[in-house]
Amino acid sequence: MDNQNTIPFRQSIRTRLMALLLGLTILSIVIIAYFSVSSILRSGQRAQAVGNEVLQQQAEEFLVQLTLANAQVKEASLVDIQLDADHIAQFAGSVFDAQSHYSTQTFWLADEKMFFGPDGQFVNGEEDVTTVFVPNIVEIDEALLAEIELTSYLDRIIPSIAESDASMVAVYMIHKMDFTRYYPNISLGEIVPADFSTISDVFFTLGTPENNPERNIVWTPIYDDPAGQGLLVTAVAPVYTSQNEFVGTIGIDVSLVELTSAIENEQIIADGYSFLINQDGITIGLPEQGYEDIFETDLDNETLTVGVDLSSISSPFLPVINSMKNGETGFQAINSDGKDIFVAYTPVSSTGWSMASVVEADNMLQATTILQQEVESATQSLVRTSILPISIVILLAVGIAGYVFTSRLTNPIQQLVLVAQQIGSGNWDSVAISKLKWTSRGEIGILANALRTMISQLREVIDNLERRVVERTDDLELAIEVGGAVSQIQDLEALLAEAVNLIRSRFDLYHTQIYLVDPEQNTLVLRAGTGKAGIELIKKGHFLPYDTDSINWKAVIDKQAVIVPDTAVSPVFLPNPLLPNIRSEMAVPLIVGDTVLGVLDIQADQPNTLTEAVLPAFQTVAGQVAIALQNASLFSQRETALASVHEEQERVQTIMESLILPIVISDVSDGIVLYVNDPLAETIRLSREALIGEVTPDFYANSEDRLPFLNAIRQNGFVHNYEIKLKRADGDLFWSLVSARIINYQGVPAILTSLIDINDRKQIEEDIRERETLMRTIIDSTPDWIFVKDVDHRYRMVNQSYANSFHITPDDFIGKNDLEIGFPEEIVKGSPEKGIRGFWADDREIMESGELKVIPEEPAVVDGEDRFLNTIKAPLKDAAGRVSGIVGFVHDITDRKQIEKALQKEQERVQNILESISVPLVISKIVDGTVDYVNEPLAEIIRVPRHELMGQVTPDFYHNP
Repeated sequence: MDNQNTIPFRQSIRTRLMALLLGLTILSIVIIAYFSVSSILRSGQRAQAVGNEVLQQQAEEFLVQLTLANAQVKEASLVDIQLDADHIAQFAGSVFDAQSHYSTQTFWLADEKMFFGPDGQFVNGEEDVTTVFVPNIVEIDEALLAEIELTSYLDRIIPSIAESDASMVAVYMIHKMDFTRYYPNISLGEIVPADFSTISDVFFTLGTPENNPERNIVWTPIYDDPAGQGLLVTAVAPVYTSQNEFVGTIGIDVSLVELTSAIENEQIIADGYSFLINQDGITIGLPEQGYEDIFETDLDNETLTVGVDLSSISSPFLPVINSMKNGETGFQAINSDGKDIFVAYTPVSSTGWSMASVVEADNMLQATTILQQEVESATQSLVRTSILPISIVILLAVGIAGYVFTSRLTNPIQQLVLVAQQIGSGNWDSVAISKLKWTSRGEIGILANALRTMISQLREVIDNLERRVVERTDDLELAIEVGGAVSQIQDLEALLAEAVNLIRSRFDLYHTQIYLVDPEQNTLVLRAGTGKAGIELIKKGHFLPYDTDSINWKAVIDKQAVIVPDTAVSPVFLPNPLLPNIRSEMAVPLIVGDTVLGVLDIQADQPNTLTEAVLPAFQTVAGQVAIALQNASLFSQRETALASVHEEQERVQTIMESLILPIVISDVSDGIVLYVNDPLAETIRLSREALIGEVTPDFYANSEDRLPFLNAIRQNGFVHNYEIKLKRADGDLFWSLVSARIINYQGVPAILTSLIDINDRKQIEEDIRERETLMRTIIDSTPDWIFVKDVDHRYRMVNQSYANSFHITPDDFIGKNDLEIGFPEEIVKGSPEKGIRGFWADDREIMESGELKVIPEEPAVVDGEDRFLNTIKAPLKDAAGRVSGIVGFVHDITDRKQIEKALQKEQERVQNILESISVPLVISKIVDGTVDYVNEPLAEIIRVPRHELMGQVTPDFYHNP
């Protein structure tokens, strides 16, 4: 005993053996656990790699198709705006071609509508449809006023075009004489500086012959609108007459706020976004998230995302921007600020712009990320609940047995070391392990049996773990197979039907069905189900109203799967008489990003078939189905967009049929007539059937006119209002304005030609000129004064006699009022103190009452002399019956008034003489004896008052008759 006590504990063989035994045991456990866990993780990684590859291929194809669809929709809207600009420009050109006709009408008169602003700018009022602005640096003369009046005819078409598209904020024409007609009427003269010249700005200069000799409709760069509409881009169309005279430009302003808002509202899956740049790399629409991704920094509140130059940025996005500037269509995967990002891009060909769609790769590959997380979670659970407790038990058992029986461990220890080595190498079937068995109750026997038990338990655990990994891997491969199959289907109903049948057959389920969320009705609508029960339920229109106790609704609300392993013991399970054998059920939400599209409801006929263990596989399937649903929905939207394009083409065809303008479309290559409308057939006097399919007939009165006309089309791509004499099929000649343009008609290069018969117009113009000459001759030959005023008392016309009275020409009167001509203010405006009513009071009374008025004696001052005028004034009305001014006829009665005044004075002198006679006196008419005068002495003699005698027949005063 003493010897034993003197042996140091640390040098004891038992201690050493115990340390050795426990070390070998721990080493064996660690090696076994390491290889087991590594095997599980490698299987999960292989499954994730396969899923990643499939999903990335689908994401690339889907994102490119989505971007193409969005770009086509955006391009269609921009092309419509260009066509609207061209339509207005052609109409404006036709007005300026026929200005001699339009200028004789009274649709809108500058003399009545326009006035000078406080800083000298020439503007109109707020009551007009459009606002007109002439800067104070432009001289106002008759030519300018005539041009302004011609542009008023644009008021007939601009409002309907501007209101057809919410992105149009303004439509206007800028004339080369530096005035602007602008819709809507925003009182432009009060917004821009009084000397603001529009012809020097980009929305005019881009359309001038120097900068746009091809006469195309072009888009401006981004600019800040001087009219206060914010950042804009403008479609600019030049306006030309038939004589190729440049008149001005038509501009349609498109708000970048509306454009950016539309881009931000584009439906991109998984929290993605779109952005739009021009051919120089300048942003046209860029959401806040896009700015932060490209510049890898947070966006300040004061930083603008529109008009940013991306062409030379230092960013992972630079290769994408360069490809977009080159007009390419493609897909790139990049890393920005630590995030993997997918980018698809395509050009908007009509403008030279390019659109891109951006989405984070993690959001697109969400299903495989969930799978990897589940594998890691299962591995951690296995280590925590199985391997670690068993290892602790084994270590305790080995430690106790070793402590008790270490004295008998000389040779057996070597055998145990060999066994540990075999276990560490994974050789479970070695001879050493099979011989590890002792019947002895000694230390070695107990230790050997404990080690053998440990090996058996570890082997069982690892076998179960490997079996579970194989099962999960098989489930995930089936899930990927189902997802790949449904992702190829683009029809929604076919996709849903194929999905439920594939899931049911591949996973050997009792029943499978899919509900989709109806947000308007707040219900889950059954859209697909397997077997006869599914057909019957769909036929009945089966749906689930909102119910928080429903497992399907709970999956939608919580965005998590709901599992009922055994329906027999579940309080939330509701049986369905059409599906009596349900014993296990699982509801998995169909989620894309943060949006729940519906529920995948799967059912088994055996309890505990659907558990947490199989959930990852069905979550993968649900993710694949959700993405396929989103893809099918977007494909449907793309088909709808394409259908709208076809409808637009049909609408154009309908418009062409409804036009009264004669139109013919012929093939560029051979001149074959592809289309004519009825007005052209009537004009040429041939039937449509005789024209279509035949070579275009020679309708030129002079055959030498044909070649210059066709050369002009080939050289410029169009001809506008080309005046030429043509002949009808019966040989009748007529003058016409011909416009032609090369277009693409049903995939064939063709020439669109329109005719305007101007024979009647030319005759009318000649008649109008003759009538104007005759009327002016008559008006100027009369000695009386004749004038016409507008509602603001400004002269619109006077005759030569009226002008001669003031020693000025008739043109000097135009646009001036009576005060500016030289009439005294008291005669013009009136003077109550002097009893003078005034010109303008009479003018207003006539315009308000709409009735003629005769003013027998109206005072006036002409050449510094007081004059009396006999005036007749009548209201001047337009074609609609509205009073637009007055017309006056004036006869000078000054000489008559002077004679009357002299006679009155003479009568007063004679009266005074008669009254001064003291003898009785009576004066009567010889004809009838009527008394004209009696004096007071006579009245006293005959004793009859004077007033009773005046006007009466002379009484019989004779005593003897």
